[in-house]
Amino acid sequence: GAVKQNLKIVEVPIRYKERTYGSTNIRRFKHGWLLMKMTLFAYRKIKAV
Repeated sequence: GAVKQNLKIVEVPIRYKERTYGSTNIRRFKHGWLLMKMTLFAYRKIKAV
């Protein structure tokens, strides 16, 4: 990662705002489950190395 390559690491402040128009396209449980599966898949890949 960045530390191993002696790159500078900085914190960047962010501001959250409420959506002013439209609605989200993210389905909480459907996409949450998909994210969980992808995380487990990646963990297994990294663990196998």
